[in-house]
Amino acid sequence: MNSDFVTVTLPASHSYLQFITEAFIQLIKSKVLLRDRESGFKYISDSKILIHELYTNAINHSGSDSVTFNFSFEDSYIDIQMITHGPGFIVKPVDLKNKANKTQYLPPYPKKIHGTEFMVHSDMDYEVACRVKDEKSLEFVKRKRAPEKDYEIPEHFGLLIITNLCSDVSFVSNQDGRNIFSLKRTTLT
Repeated sequence: MNSDFVTVTLPASHSYLQFITEAFIQLIKSKVLLRDRESGFKYISDSKILIHELYTNAINHSGSDSVTFNFSFEDSYIDIQMITHGPGFIVKPVDLKNKANKTQYLPPYPKKIHGTEFMVHSDMDYEVACRVKDEKSLEFVKRKRAPEKDYEIPEHFGLLIITNLCSDVSFVSNQDGRNIFSLKRTTLT
């Protein structure tokens, strides 16, 4: 597969959810070599969930009037950028001793939390950690939950879905007010 780049900009409205989902699936069908019918069906089904979750989160949480998707189709992965305008990703550290803690951080993230990792979702099987890289950027990683941990964090379930379906999930808030979620989705070649 040759590198190919597609950009789609839509109003931030639920009425375009089916459109962006179907457009992404058509792009996959035309750009990605799917191994066989069964694995291809699963890949497409998971891709629908992914784009649905990304776009729904943008509509519900970004405060942006529009959502732009950049899709770059490479040999072994799809690089996806979702761009919105708004305040940025709110980091809500969970204090397990003080559940009433309502501390929240917006970009620019304060220097005192740079390099810090916060749990943003935890269920019986997995947890999603958010690492604050600097004043404008975050990385998200999913990992198997340690069996001795007995807490659950129900927030940011969408990040569990996204980190389960993709690798290299990150967020950057640019100087010009653009917020960019970047992720890679491995292809089945």
